[in-house]
Amino acid sequence: MTWETLSENGEYKVSDFKVLQTADIQHFLPLFKELTEFNERFLLSMLRWCGYGRKRNREVPVWSVYVAFHLNKPIGVTGVYCEQEDPSERCWLGWFGIIPDYRRKRVGSYLFNTTCKISRSKGFSSLYIYTGGSNEKAISFYESIGCNKLGFGYEVFPNSCFDNFSKSNMILAFDLTSTDKVNSKSFPLLPLADS
Repeated sequence: MTWETLSENGEYKVSDFKVLQTADIQHFLPLFKELTEFNERFLLSMLRWCGYGRKRNREVPVWSVYVAFHLNKPIGVTGVYCEQEDPSERCWLGWFGIIPDYRRKRVGSYLFNTTCKISRSKGFSSLYIYTGGSNEKAISFYESIGCNKLGFGYEVFPNSCFDNFSKSNMILAFDLTSTDKVNSKSFPLLPLADS
């Protein structure tokens, strides 16, 4: 396996992937059917990200969503956002997921790395993540790619109104400045498409 391929047997070439910043709902529709563990919250969030439905109670200063494609097929989603009260160096990972056929093949790691690169290019130095407090698969994935587990929402942000996440969610963080690996060849990325 080389950094140009995603799996041990070389079945996926990085050049066959692209990540596109988009708010076109058509890019998300195929993902709704396959990312079933996200339930209706994913559908509602994607609709809002694409400008449909009820507006948020508060304006979000940064809100960017990206779809990962393999050979023009949507296979994953990621996003970066921050809340008004967040320190200027912190952003949050938006919905993040890879459809089942592409899991356990390093595609998620590449997409996370690409998200880190995007976050850093927007001037952020830390990427925060929340996931279900009992979602061991997600927590293990994030820890395996270098995220630090900070604790439950109520522990990390005791004074939060929890608009963004629940107090029982696990909070993790990735330090975008602690190493040059975000800019190195050993930190493989999926190519960003021109939007």
